[in-house]
Amino acid sequence: MKLEQLEYIVEIANCGSLTKASEKLHVTLSAVSQSLSTLENELQITIFHRSRQGTVPTEEGKKILEKANQIIQLMKEMESEVENIQNELTGQLRIATIPSPMHLFVSAVSDFKKVYPKVDIDIFEGGSKDILSDLLQDRIDIGVLILYEKVLDKLNGLTIEKLRDCKMVVGVPSNSPLATQKSITPEQLLQYPLVIYRDDFILWYLNNIIARYGKPDILFNTNNTVAIHNAVRDGALTFGLDYSFQDHGGMNESSMVTIDLVIANFSFIQLGIVHMKNRYMSPAVSKFIKLLQEKI
Repeated sequence: MKLEQLEYIVEIANCGSLTKASEKLHVTLSAVSQSLSTLENELQITIFHRSRQGTVPTEEGKKILEKANQIIQLMKEMESEVENIQNELTGQLRIATIPSPMHLFVSAVSDFKKVYPKVDIDIFEGGSKDILSDLLQDRIDIGVLILYEKVLDKLNGLTIEKLRDCKMVVGVPSNSPLATQKSITPEQLLQYPLVIYRDDFILWYLNNIIARYGKPDILFNTNNTVAIHNAVRDGALTFGLDYSFQDHGGMNESSMVTIDLVIANFSFIQLGIVHMKNRYMSPAVSKFIKLLQEKI
């Protein structure tokens, strides 16, 4: 006997018809009929009288249906109780991320805390090297990194879970002729003064551009996004990953637009989660990773 069989006979009784029950259950009529026949054979009783006028329970069937309803109700109560237990999830969640994706976490953390209010969450910012070191030393549970050649070479013993694909874009003044273009080449980029966001990946990317196309005119390096925005407003260019220009430090204001930076034969770039491969993962950590993948 299976719970599905009990759910089917209860729906048949409610609908008074195998056909209507199959429609309500979103299964085929043959599946409902076969399930009923199998259950009747198992119990060696007839649960329903079937005729052109409809399907009605036998006296024995009424007793079976009463018990079936009780069992289904108990299952629903147990599912509800399990959900309540899950909502009482406790523990600690330690996350480290490179600075630029921090704004992507806000809604995910907020939604997680609404469901699991007793989980303590600590979020740290740091460079890729520090995050990987903290993972190895068990100071954090998960790290959020840009996955590219230099980092991928250091991820032995770690599990990688993709959050999203990324692309490189250039921030240009909205009144610049460049703003009407869909993309820009490195050769065009090097014709303008640049302001650089100080980040491990951005600096690595810049060094690749320098190695292949020559040294740009760099006004300054900074982690101050307002300063970068002001410099672009005054005619400079900047570049970074597409998500970093979304609701981040005022860098999505009308005086700046972004266009794709196109570099031939450049490797993929992803934002991803990393955690230790053979270390126990708490329910809080696994549930947060799943939520983050859904949100980002």
